[in-house]
Formats: sequence, C-alpha cells, structure tokens
Amino acid sequence: MNESTKTCTKCGETKHVSDFYAKERGKYGVMSWCKRCHLAMTTPNARAWQQAHRDRAYATHKRYRERTLDNRRAQNRRAYEQRMARIKANPELHARYLEHKRESQRAWRAARRHQAVDA
Repeated sequence: MNESTKTCTKCGETKHVSDFYAKERGKYGVMSWCKRCHLAMTTPNARAWQQAHRDRAYATHKRYRERTLDNRRAQNRRAYEQRMARIKANPELHARYLEHKRESQRAWRAARRHQAVDA
C-alpha cells in the first residue's frame, strides 16, 4: 500500500484515497470506510430512523436551529459587511450593484402594483 491507496476496514478492498470521505483526524486524512460502504451503511439506517422517529428528528432539528440562530445571523451579517466593503471599494462594481438594486426595486414595485390591481 502506498500513500495514494488505503484499505477499507468494512469491505477489505484497497482503493485510492479519493474513494474515501475526508476526515481530518483519520489516518491519511480520510475515513476508514470507503464511500460505497459508508453510504450503504449510513443512508438506509438514517432514513429508517428518521421515518420511525419523525417527530423526534424534527424537534432535534428545531432545537439546533433555535440554538444556532444568533450565530448564523452574526455570520450572515459579517459576510454581508465584507461583501459590501468589497463592492464599495470597486467603483465599477458598486455602480453595477446600484443599477441591479434599482432594477430589482422597480420589478418589485411593478409586481405589487399588479397585485393591487388584481385584488
């Protein structure tokens, strides 16, 4: 076995490391099971569990979303500020951004006018 191959601990086949999912702490930086074995073992089991415990899975996901909401908002805010700083630093890009914004607002207003007329 050389540096570009690894043996799957599930099926026992020696495969190229690109056939394994990345894992920082794994040997050679990849998981011990190949992608095919990993998918075969995890996908059906995960789907079966989610079907059997739909309410519990939903509640777990909802708690996670609520717990991470502030972090996601802060991350989105930072990304927006970085994006706007980059746009404002480039005059040509800033002009294109402003024109796009005006066009989007015109389209939105036109759609609202049509909704008011149709109602």
